[in-house]
Amino acid sequence: MGSDESGTIDRPVGTAYGLGPQPGDSFGAFDVSVPTRDITALSSAFASGGYASAEVEEIIGRSYLQLIRHPEPHRSHLLEAGCDEATTDAILSVLSRRRFLQVEPGGDITLTPPDLALREHALRLERAAADVLSTTGEITRIYANARTQHGHGSAEGVRVLYSVADVAMAAAEVVAASNVEILTMRAPTLRLLALAAVSPEAQDSLSRNARGVKVPMRTIYDIRLLQIPNALDIVSSRRASEEQRSLTNLPFSATIGDTTAVIDLSFPGRTGPMGLFFAAPELATVARDLAQRLWEMSSPVSKSAGATELDDRERRVLALLVAGLSDAAIARQVGVSQRTIERRVSALMERLGASSRFQAGVLARDRGWI
Repeated sequence: MGSDESGTIDRPVGTAYGLGPQPGDSFGAFDVSVPTRDITALSSAFASGGYASAEVEEIIGRSYLQLIRHPEPHRSHLLEAGCDEATTDAILSVLSRRRFLQVEPGGDITLTPPDLALREHALRLERAAADVLSTTGEITRIYANARTQHGHGSAEGVRVLYSVADVAMAAAEVVAASNVEILTMRAPTLRLLALAAVSPEAQDSLSRNARGVKVPMRTIYDIRLLQIPNALDIVSSRRASEEQRSLTNLPFSATIGDTTAVIDLSFPGRTGPMGLFFAAPELATVARDLAQRLWEMSSPVSKSAGATELDDRERRVLALLVAGLSDAAIARQVGVSQRTIERRVSALMERLGASSRFQAGVLARDRGWI
């Protein structure tokens, strides 16, 4: 997104501006097939808070490139590239508002040095993004209050969430208001399954509060969730920004912040309410205490968690381990040294994310390994 002098949001200089290398670019004449009326309307729209479509932003960006390749840029250079009079004036108006250039009365153009112009533009975008993030909590509360007033009841300090969208909005509210720590539980609920399909950038936003600051995060992953395609890639990509543990059969998903919490019950096939929002700090504390207890029971997520291929010998070792045999007894059964069995048992437990032999048996059954 870009912004005018008043902070209005539009699209970024960069990919939407066409500033990156494009296949077949000659930086000569370019396509201005977007209707003139669309881009002409843009120049007046900026004065009242409008913003452009991706197509129009592409034209603006390529026009800027056309100008900076000339040592003495002039309005006529856009006309020569194929823009008509109205389109040229609209483009120059937008670039001027964004402080990329200044147009002199005779058509001469003074360009702001690109390193300064782009840097300043990026800073304006960051401020605009922070402003948008800062409204998340308040807008979410308005949204929730409107639904409550239309028949969705709630007890004091508790809001009942009737849809997956309600759960997602409430979770965003919790994150926006947090500054100290976010503790999450991720089970295979509909909301978490939907999150698995979003971009890495959207995943990254899960731990940013209303000021755009990353809040320390701890997450317990349900073993069932780790079996979903692409889940391990997402977990791996988030390893640097959160502490990760795993546990089998979490009873629900949760997002728990400093003073608020959301319980997500949106499992596939479930009917009725999909979750609860705890607005009262004392209720959020109860949710945090429960999550903390589960955290203490959980195991670190292994880098190889979720792997499903076992060879015949690994399957036999795992079956004997689950049957309760000691390493020495397993070694005699398999016909290898006890030291070899100890290494293999340790590797299997790491792959399962198990902290005990008993837990390894439970997790192996959950995954269908035995």
